[in-house]
Amino acid sequence: PGEAPLRGFAVVACDDPLTGPEGPELAAELLAAGAVGLLAPVPGSLSANLSSLVAAAEAVGAPVVGAVDGALSLRRPWRPHAVNLRPSIADETFSLVDYLLSAMELVRVSLLAEEGEQGDETLEALDLKLRSVGLRTHSVARYAYGAFDAAAVADALLGPPGAAPPQALLILAEPAEAAELIAEVVGRVPEGQPPVQFATFSEMGTDALLDSFGALGLDAYFGTGVDGFVGDSEVLLMSEVVPNPMNTSLGITAAFADATAALPPEVLASGPFADAADMEHLSRSFLALEGFLSALVVGSITGEADVNPEAPTRDQREEIVDAVYSRGVIDLLGLWRLGPYGGDCPHPAVEASGCSCNQGMRAVFRALLGGHAAADDGGLPEGGNATGAARAHSEHQHQHLAPAALELEGGDDGSSQEAPHGGHVDLMDHSEHVRVLDEIFSFDTCGFEPSLPDPIVLGQSCALTGPAQALGLGMQAGLQAALLQV
Repeated sequence: PGEAPLRGFAVVACDDPLTGPEGPELAAELLAAGAVGLLAPVPGSLSANLSSLVAAAEAVGAPVVGAVDGALSLRRPWRPHAVNLRPSIADETFSLVDYLLSAMELVRVSLLAEEGEQGDETLEALDLKLRSVGLRTHSVARYAYGAFDAAAVADALLGPPGAAPPQALLILAEPAEAAELIAEVVGRVPEGQPPVQFATFSEMGTDALLDSFGALGLDAYFGTGVDGFVGDSEVLLMSEVVPNPMNTSLGITAAFADATAALPPEVLASGPFADAADMEHLSRSFLALEGFLSALVVGSITGEADVNPEAPTRDQREEIVDAVYSRGVIDLLGLWRLGPYGGDCPHPAVEASGCSCNQGMRAVFRALLGGHAAADDGGLPEGGNATGAARAHSEHQHQHLAPAALELEGGDDGSSQEAPHGGHVDLMDHSEHVRVLDEIFSFDTCGFEPSLPDPIVLGQSCALTGPAQALGLGMQAGLQAALLQV
């Protein structure tokens, strides 16, 4: 454990490696020791214990603020103590699938997800999004925590020999497990067959993915190796839940860059940012920006609360929670707004963005890693737009990717900046591998909810009982099988 001052706040950090039930237990210990609230970790494997962690906070009236997945289970039923910034895993799924369908023109979409609540919501969102356009999930593989088997998972996703393989694969797993599966699938794709398009979620972390790719030799496959970008490399589609931290034309990202530059080296005395040369990379981290926003939220909602720092009471903690929903919109430094947040609405039949909503973001950002993310023309062949790049990839048309400057796009204003590319790649400096697309997946509701088309209703009159039952049931089964293919 260690303490880091933050303008009148002290953050007590405990190491939870996300390997079991330690998260909720540590949360209860921190609150019992006098913590006013919790800055929650990125979910990862903790997703199975997320409800327990929030329950530990609810027991004493404390808020859980920060990188908590905006899961439906945290607002249905309503759990206001979980104050989210990030969109839900369902929103990220909708965003990824939307891009796979519309920009990359891929329709056979499969999913790998760990067993548990988060994987359930991801699968439900995938099914819903595909059904909204008349498609079905191609294949699904689930695994228990600690029991990942890349070969068995690949068998379930790819199917038997001769079966049509997925065109795209969503992966919600630990970075090392994701890399193992990608290597397994890549090794099974027959020569001449289009490659499988892989897609990952924000919580997996770009740096961790790059590290895992390097360990398994996938840096050459995605063109992210230490020797620079290589020809015929593929691209990884990723979702991100905060704006591009490298686009400092935005006020909030400029403030983030200034704040990280001002951090004294002793604050980060260990870990990946310990070296002075790596400190500048901190300002390019999506996850670091998410932590920055989380801390600003805490500062905003606790500013007017009368809290006893020695022994906060339940009422004092509840006052902080109430501040979130009484404000509705939380303004961060006058540069970024979250919300609207809102409690139980007096008229539930009236749909509103802030009703029973504890989710701050109303957008998901998309990025490409490797491959076409860095080419001489900014990585965008066929007309210089993201759709053209994706279509070129889906047709397995590759350009030679020489070391070059990478143009990074982000923000509604389409602004860009150049990041230099050298022969040696530091894994922490993922700005050289990532292109943040300027096509933002945004929505007005508290979480995106795709609408299913109204079905065309047909009637069937047949014998479902009696002597002719076999005839009627056989006809019914045939009709249903045909309509599922339409």
